[in-house]
Amino acid sequence: MDELCNYMDEICAWLERTAGWIDRGDLPVIPWAGWSSGYLHNPPAPHLEFVYIQKGGIPDARVGNAAVNYQQGHVTINNIHFGAYGQGCIPNTRAWCFFLNVDGAPEMAELSREPMVVQMPVRDTTTFEALCDRLTQRSRFPGIQNPQYPSGPPAYEPDTMHHLGSSSRLRLKAVVLDLLSFLLEEAGVGAHARHEMPPAIRLAMNYMDHHYTRADITLPQLARAAHLSPDHFGRLFRNVMGLSPLQHVRRLRVQRSCFLLTHSPLTIAQVAGEVGFRDPLHFSRVFRREMGRSPRQFREQRGGAR
Repeated sequence: MDELCNYMDEICAWLERTAGWIDRGDLPVIPWAGWSSGYLHNPPAPHLEFVYIQKGGIPDARVGNAAVNYQQGHVTINNIHFGAYGQGCIPNTRAWCFFLNVDGAPEMAELSREPMVVQMPVRDTTTFEALCDRLTQRSRFPGIQNPQYPSGPPAYEPDTMHHLGSSSRLRLKAVVLDLLSFLLEEAGVGAHARHEMPPAIRLAMNYMDHHYTRADITLPQLARAAHLSPDHFGRLFRNVMGLSPLQHVRRLRVQRSCFLLTHSPLTIAQVAGEVGFRDPLHFSRVFRREMGRSPRQFREQRGGAR
């Protein structure tokens, strides 16, 4: 496998690994699935957590020794093996959290070795929030109408799934897989997705893949690559991809910069130039908006060269 994978590849890999593990086996224990506030206090436990911030955010949090900024409109996937803690209760924050008990799962053994945090923006928030509501409702069964949020020592370790009938297990499992597959689609995973794109969008995407490092890339250039007028191309691209062409170019640049920050000795200013930003300050602003932290913070958390 090519080791030069970008940051979104890591997100997709964890989503695929989790979905495959659940699909192949029995339904794992779900300690909690539901909406909560901006309070984050999870002592160490063998859990994989999905956090979606609908409103507000949880800045300056930590997963183990990794700093994390849970930001609005993003899903964060992290392990709880080393604890996850915020800075008290953050007012006016609404989050949805979903925990999976991964204890004893060989596919998830890596989570016990070091903190893991990946993040991605959610474009279709309406559909995703409906999936969050469905999973929350399906997780409520007689006898566990009010499952406890995993907090306080020792971490909550329920044994609540053994009494569920096969139909309830299948319905709940289906919702979990539906949510994971939605996130995979949002992350842009799968060669088949590009294969199913309109030919004009495939042409533009290929052009972007080869030219996103050019600082002077423009919408008319991308439209010419797609053999469409700029207005028609812009509308088609947004309808298919859920974001504008130039937003997609910025995302490609940020993804590539994540790799360079982790694996290269380049300075942050040099990384900015390598991925198509003329101004390092503009690069830092875009990076923070996409990733929830500065390029320097990202490099330090990922253990990259300094």
